[in-house]
Amino acid sequence: RRGPGVHEPIASEAWQKCAGELGHRESIGMIDDLTLDSKTLLCQGVALAAKGEVEQGLNLLNESSVRDKTDHRPLYMSGRILAEAGRYEEALTAFKRSAGRFPAMAVPTERLGRKILKQRGAEQAQQFLLKAREREMCPYGCQGLIAELHYKAGQSQEASVVYNEMVLAEPDEPSAYIGLARMSNAAGNHQQEVEFIDQAVAAAHFAELSDRQRADIFYSLAFARYNAEQHDGAADAITRATTLRSDRPDWHMLAGWIELKRDRPDDALAAFSRAESLDDKLSAAKIGRGDALIELGRNGKAKKAFKQAQKLDPTDAVILLKLAYVEALTGNKVAARQLVDRATRLDKGRLPPELIAKINDILGR
Repeated sequence: RRGPGVHEPIASEAWQKCAGELGHRESIGMIDDLTLDSKTLLCQGVALAAKGEVEQGLNLLNESSVRDKTDHRPLYMSGRILAEAGRYEEALTAFKRSAGRFPAMAVPTERLGRKILKQRGAEQAQQFLLKAREREMCPYGCQGLIAELHYKAGQSQEASVVYNEMVLAEPDEPSAYIGLARMSNAAGNHQQEVEFIDQAVAAAHFAELSDRQRADIFYSLAFARYNAEQHDGAADAITRATTLRSDRPDWHMLAGWIELKRDRPDDALAAFSRAESLDDKLSAAKIGRGDALIELGRNGKAKKAFKQAQKLDPTDAVILLKLAYVEALTGNKVAARQLVDRATRLDKGRLPPELIAKINDILGR
């Protein structure tokens, strides 16, 4: 037996069992025992490191790598142990040596980068990842993290360069397109955002993503198309998203807003009602239902929906304005004026001017 695999947790029973099966020996003098094979040293080295005797464990792993110059595992495990100890530069060197023996090995630089990000912050994580890239130890996911950190640091141009390099290197992978789409969204360029997400969906490996991942991307595409006023395309994207994942009330709300833009209030009403069934505390879903009911000429039920929303958000001026609109539509002009005045006093800056204009037109103001 070759022993546990390199991805087995360092403190696992598998390493302890491997070390125990090979016979317990005191760490002192083990390296000088030339009768020990490389596997014995490998298992004992990992077991010692797991007990906190890191330097002795690393010494045994180093000797194991010397005695079997074809086995990448002692070097890989040294890298893992060094990373656990926060000695990332040394860990990177160990992984580099391990990859020299086994070129197909996946170097965990992205995982290490995320660990450094959590423990030491973005600047040190970025420095580590850039060094990994200099040593040609930064695969696709690692590159994506570099681009992400560039962007979060306000280095948009550098992030764009890395994402585009990823696209050139792996055009069938969707994540670089998604990164570029996020940047376009933040810049308010929704047409470009749509184009990048479309490329992600068309990428060959998009189909290999989990249902949840694909659903999230379709939702982002729906929102991007909605913002770009491509409402038919948005409807197609949100249908794909909710087919893959039907438990998100906010997604059904977006479906409702899209259907209102498409002048399909029946479908909008169904979408908002679905959102409410998933979360009855969502005032926005009740507002949307009210809007759909107005379009259907069912003003009494619309008023009831807005009243339900108001109970959840009594200080929301927009809800008061929508109630004023319903009152105006049904001829209750005094109540409508009072509600407009209340909404204006509460939060004039938030009130949609087009709705105020509609109410004033009905009231003859």
